[in-house]
Amino acid sequence: MKLYDFFKKHWIILTLIIILILSSDLFNIYEPFTHIDTIDKETKMKSFEKLMDSFQEIFPDGNRNAGGPQFFKHIVDLGLSKADFELYNTFYCGVSGSPVSPDRGKVYDYIVVKDMDGKEVRGKYYRCCWHCLCDVMKYTKADKFDITLDGEKITYDVLTIADPCCNESGIPKSVTAYKCKSGKTQNGIYSRSGRLIYALLYTDNKSDSKKINDVVDQCKERMETPPDELQGGMGDIFVKLSLLCEDNVEGFTDTHDSLKNIYGEPLKTCKTGDSPGSWDSEGYCSERGGGCSSNMYGSNP
Repeated sequence: MKLYDFFKKHWIILTLIIILILSSDLFNIYEPFTHIDTIDKETKMKSFEKLMDSFQEIFPDGNRNAGGPQFFKHIVDLGLSKADFELYNTFYCGVSGSPVSPDRGKVYDYIVVKDMDGKEVRGKYYRCCWHCLCDVMKYTKADKFDITLDGEKITYDVLTIADPCCNESGIPKSVTAYKCKSGKTQNGIYSRSGRLIYALLYTDNKSDSKKINDVVDQCKERMETPPDELQGGMGDIFVKLSLLCEDNVEGFTDTHDSLKNIYGEPLKTCKTGDSPGSWDSEGYCSERGGGCSSNMYGSNP
């Protein structure tokens, strides 16, 4: 009876406490990634360099093209603290596989991505160039990933693609980081829905709508361009990779058969040797290609 009297007397306070707890979970009052912006540049650079010390281990042949899944798996396998796990995943662009050094200044933008149920998920994406933002928003899906860090089970929003190893022969020749076996990527991690994770999405449902709209406006032309006609950014590398195992994608083929030369004949490869040239990522002079700036961590973006 005393317990009943207590609840009866303090029901307003108890109700407010329950509402606060529920709203904190449902409306993301607690922002788990805010600590990243408080870390000084020197500390970030030391962590970045430590991850880059493992570059050859992650990419034995030095080719990091579209290597987001390989970066993500390596970071998961390191067994880091929660804070370091979140920090290390800011050091690469999941689309291009390009390292993203903290000394570059602003290294992220706010984007909106559809999840597995078609709902919008907003957050920060760490990138090398703006083209990658467009490709993330159009060609990938957000999903959930569960991991235990610091002894606590934590759920993150992650960015995913259908596993391209289901069509290993279709993987662009410029992408060599994938270890396929029985239709599955061996050096990758999977989301709840069984999709391949290529990056962490730094979820922030209170993201500035204007900033997101600005990115969407900038990406409008690229996002309206058929996959086979993309130029710049990772071009037909990441996009092609992400669509290999998606069904009935309009404007996409996994070969160059649809392209013709000036004589109306099927396009043939024109690449000669390993030196730079005007060919695309698969050795065809299609004028597709282009990419994020090359650097010491992989020279073929």
